[in-house]
Amino acid sequence: MSVKPMVRIATAGSVDDGKSTLIGRIMLNSQAIMEDHLRSATTTSESGSSIDLARFTDGLKSEREQGITIDVAYKYFSTEHRKFILADTPGHEQYTRNMATGASTADAVIILIDAEKGVTTQTRRHTAISSLLNIPRILFTVNKMDIVGYGEDQFLKISEDISTLARQLKLKNWQTIPISARDDVNITKSATEQSWFDGPPLMEVIDQILPREEPKSGLKYSVQYVTKTPDKRRGLAGKVFSDSIGVGDRIKIYPGFQEATVAEAYQADTHVDRLTEGEVGTIVLDREIDCDRGSVLIPEDSEESPPPVFWESTVIWFSQEPLRKNQRYILRHRESEIGTSVVAIDGKLDLNDFSRKAGNDLELNDIGHLRLELHKPLFATSFESSRSFGSFILIDPKSNETVGAGFFTAPVDEHQTQVDSTTWHYSEDEAYLKKIKQSNVGNALLLLQSRGLPEESSLNWWLEHLAEQKFTVLTNIPRLLDFKSPQINWSKATSERDPGEVQKGGGI
Repeated sequence: MSVKPMVRIATAGSVDDGKSTLIGRIMLNSQAIMEDHLRSATTTSESGSSIDLARFTDGLKSEREQGITIDVAYKYFSTEHRKFILADTPGHEQYTRNMATGASTADAVIILIDAEKGVTTQTRRHTAISSLLNIPRILFTVNKMDIVGYGEDQFLKISEDISTLARQLKLKNWQTIPISARDDVNITKSATEQSWFDGPPLMEVIDQILPREEPKSGLKYSVQYVTKTPDKRRGLAGKVFSDSIGVGDRIKIYPGFQEATVAEAYQADTHVDRLTEGEVGTIVLDREIDCDRGSVLIPEDSEESPPPVFWESTVIWFSQEPLRKNQRYILRHRESEIGTSVVAIDGKLDLNDFSRKAGNDLELNDIGHLRLELHKPLFATSFESSRSFGSFILIDPKSNETVGAGFFTAPVDEHQTQVDSTTWHYSEDEAYLKKIKQSNVGNALLLLQSRGLPEESSLNWWLEHLAEQKFTVLTNIPRLLDFKSPQINWSKATSERDPGEVQKGGGI
């Protein structure tokens, strides 16, 4: 007996487009509802009995009282060929973050459109997010066709708007289906009410969807924590995200690039020869290497380059407090948390025509294009190359609130990026200073003495940046450099320092 593939589907669209009702209908038709739940959703009157299909997904009390979806609800059903996880995501603009969360792992998305209202701003926003998430299949489902008398003209008008939307976003795999979730029209079988529509019903389309696969890119074993094996050896517990890893394999550890051989492999407390894609386990190396949570094991012959410092990124902003240039956040990427700075805002998405418009900040629900500086090495790839290693969230370090979700699009050449309002071209010396800044400023200054100083404006920025990080007391900078530029704010660089910090720099 063959194993059915698991497919993840998310619903999206504007508020009151009928997402919860459609999911209730799908579950009812696939016999995935327990009898007691069915009884609680059924009401009886003189005219007969009726089922409130939305009650099957609206689990929160506030959702039932308001008749809206707030949180993401996951439901499960199966067909003859597939097993499904169905995510009911909210349509309200203020809950866009929940929609992005629910759709982030989807193999397909059903975007519902009210047959009376047509394409709305929220329809466009959810379609744009689905496009950014590289969801392989988008099903535009025109619901409530019963309200417009199953009129072909209204459906064709909405279809034209959807075609324009798909063309603007360069969607590749999409289709439009007219339905009535409440009246079970064109859900599991073709409808006589819509004889003009010659396409398949919704469930027939859904039953053909396959799980999407990550691009094959060699071994990636992500370390989640360091543990002890049954024989008290140092083990690296983690998950295989691509390819496989086993005893005898030569690997190197990213980002340090130390090389080693896999000596043992475990699943739970059992020895195994190999761990394959998707499996979790523990790896023991043939020698002790500094490796901790967030490190990634890759093949020894992999041609990975040093981790990029700057990345072009796309971010969906979730916070009432706007994102602005030069602000700092915590970037959570898989098992790692590092600091990051917004170096530049290259624009934000205009939902009218999906062009990039200029902007100095990102406000709630904006989709923006940023350049980020990563404060520590990180094994990151473009989102197109890997969903697992190309996505991240941004956290406000003060409130610990998740304020944005983003995707890496491409590394930025380190020799040209934005600092403040001018284009900064790195000199060789500045690049050396960049590498040293995370250890101590003393060695960086000695390096500058031996190699010559960069231009004053760049040096000014670096010194203040280092001072803000409190790497060391900077009172000796003018003496060491014999360079007292009026552009350098020495008072800022030396203020608010405890005399006890003098030795922390390790070089002055």
